[in-house]
Amino acid sequence: MSIYAGWLVTDLRTWLAKAQAASLALATGDKVISLAIADKRLAFSPADPSKLRALIEELQRDIAAAEAAGSAVALADGPRRPILPWY
Repeated sequence: MSIYAGWLVTDLRTWLAKAQAASLALATGDKVISLAIADKRLAFSPADPSKLRALIEELQRDIAAAEAAGSAVALADGPRRPILPWY
């Protein structure tokens, strides 16, 4: 399941833009140390931008999946199962 399931796609796009701006600043040598998104904080150093790259790829995947399904909300991975009563 995606950690972004249930978030609005507009929020994901905003976070993606912030992450891409941070990646550009990192690539050009600006000192970007951390990125805050919702209740998560991602810290990275210029020597290891792999966490930032992984975040960008995950956001892109989740946005693409939601748009392909025609949803304004990020989706969970896989089909949803019905909620059945427990007796």
